[in-house]
Amino acid sequence: MAINVGGGIGIGGGINIGAFAVPEPAVNGSILFDGSNYLTVPNATAFDQNSSAWTVECFVYPTDSTQGYVYMQNTSGFLGIVYGNDRFYVDQSSIGFPIASAPSFPTNAWYHVAMVYNGSSTLFLYANGISQGSWGTSGLTAAATVTNIGCYVAGGDPYRGNISNLRVVKGVAVYTGTFTPPTAPLTTTQSSGTNISAITGTQTQLLLNTYQGAGFLTDGSTNAFTVTNNGGATSAALNPF
Repeated sequence: MAINVGGGIGIGGGINIGAFAVPEPAVNGSILFDGSNYLTVPNATAFDQNSSAWTVECFVYPTDSTQGYVYMQNTSGFLGIVYGNDRFYVDQSSIGFPIASAPSFPTNAWYHVAMVYNGSSTLFLYANGISQGSWGTSGLTAAATVTNIGCYVAGGDPYRGNISNLRVVKGVAVYTGTFTPPTAPLTTTQSSGTNISAITGTQTQLLLNTYQGAGFLTDGSTNAFTVTNNGGATSAALNPF
């Protein structure tokens, strides 16, 4: 009687040596935050806010409408992306929330959100490719002491839900007007499109594609930053694509 292991090569009528030797393909996923965990990336010039244009973007799937920080640079002139009360906000130090979307983004759905600085004192917030407002900002500072993902500072004001495909780009305002949100995992470089700027070379400073399983916190940019998981955020199969 033959013994079948996997779906591989059959040898005579005996043992079938199987497909377990073939690696599983990468499956896209997300990072699940339950309100008790967050990620940090150490201080680096990659996250300077005061030199040229930059873009921070990701996909979010909020599960709680309580105000929480999706992305936050902890510095005296900080900027952050906030979700709460079915809205997206930009938070700037000493200013408050200079940009706030309409309450059009309820929980338990995927949204693409992008905070874009054009390099000449204007900040934009986009949600699902639509501008939610702009702000003539000033006083931007150098890199944060630490960059937080999923909280304000040290776990405060936590975000609850999933985050997928977080990308930080320096040197280009990736989005310049109404655009069609990405429909595939983000990459370190990309071609231009309608109101979408090309990303070239090493402009991508941080890229968390959040593939499901081991290595879901691996930075795919050339910086290969170490991302610290505080409190045990977990990998999830849920993804926006």
